[in-house]
Amino acid sequence: MLANDPLDGASTAELDGADGVTRVEAAVRIHLPRDDVYQAWHDLQRLPRLISQIEDVEVLPDGDSRWTVREPAGPARWHAETLADDPGHRIAWRTVGDADVRHHGEVTFQCVGNGRTTEVRLALACDRPPGAHGHAAGGRLGVPAEDQAAEWLEDFKRGLEAGRPQHPR
Repeated sequence: MLANDPLDGASTAELDGADGVTRVEAAVRIHLPRDDVYQAWHDLQRLPRLISQIEDVEVLPDGDSRWTVREPAGPARWHAETLADDPGHRIAWRTVGDADVRHHGEVTFQCVGNGRTTEVRLALACDRPPGAHGHAAGGRLGVPAEDQAAEWLEDFKRGLEAGRPQHPR
């Protein structure tokens, strides 16, 4: 899903060619229209209320964002810039600067069935899988990185389908 082409002249090619790069993909079907699901993800400051492991997302004036994610060894932080935003279809980003977890990724939204269901697919390429902060093994202790990405999407799905935040802040 992630192209190996450098996006916007960025470090994407550098990350793809690096040793120890982990690629993670997960998908979930959410019983809501695509535009509603896209808008929920696009509102980055809403994500901590929907995905339990995300502690905070601060949207900066230039459109970049600062993330803090809970991990067993303590919080992981990064600064991300948006590389692509195709409303209703796709959002792509990469980390910049000094990130605890250097990565790039994309989330895509596709109508399935009658248009009232959306398939959300998350794809990441990272130097250390989400949840592996401070650990040599992938994912949280005992949880493979693919399972961690799937858990994030399941949290997102539960929160949206319930019509309310799962994790009030």
